[in-house]
Amino acid sequence: MPVKKKQEPKNLFPHSEFPFRLEYMDGNDKIICWFSSKHYLDKHIKRYKLNKKKIKIDERETPNDGTQSKSTTTHRKTRKKN
Repeated sequence: MPVKKKQEPKNLFPHSEFPFRLEYMDGNDKIICWFSSKHYLDKHIKRYKLNKKKIKIDERETPNDGTQSKSTTTHRKTRKKN
């Protein structure tokens, strides 16, 4: 019987800007999504009414070398409406 190897974090998170990963089955299709924040992950789960028992959520650990990922918020000023 072949032994299943655990996927490495690099394979689970190929995009450095997206630390949240969602995996679920849609019929016979395996769907994998990446998100930049937990807010967007929750929004996707709610929008598609996914069953919490049938989905797999992974979160990338932050690096220990002191580097931080980019902030997901923008500091944009809005113009006043006339």
